[in-house]
Amino acid sequence: MSEQRYRKMVLTLAQATWTTVTAPIDCNDVWIKSRDSNTVRESTDINANGNSSYDIIQPGVLQNLGLFTLVNSGSGYMFGNTRFKKGDFITNLAGDTGSATCVVTFVL
Repeated sequence: MSEQRYRKMVLTLAQATWTTVTAPIDCNDVWIKSRDSNTVRESTDINANGNSSYDIIQPGVLQNLGLFTLVNSGSGYMFGNTRFKKGDFITNLAGDTGSATCVVTFVL
């Protein structure tokens, strides 16, 4: 059986209620697309009061959360690709001005 190359999840998000997204498979890239006419909040920083710094994903816009790091190659630093492992925390999502639907794609 071959390794799964990508997986899609459709999430219905409530306004002001954060939904945690974790990797269902090992992956290098994560794409989030707001699928309806409502905007989506995306944040990795939620404090105990539920307030956070967040980004807005506009309707129909595709947001890439690829994970790139700087690695010391011995002869200096270079960009390296580090994988999200299955079960890793990716981000938190919520509807911005009402409920919203988004598609999250995890790509190997």
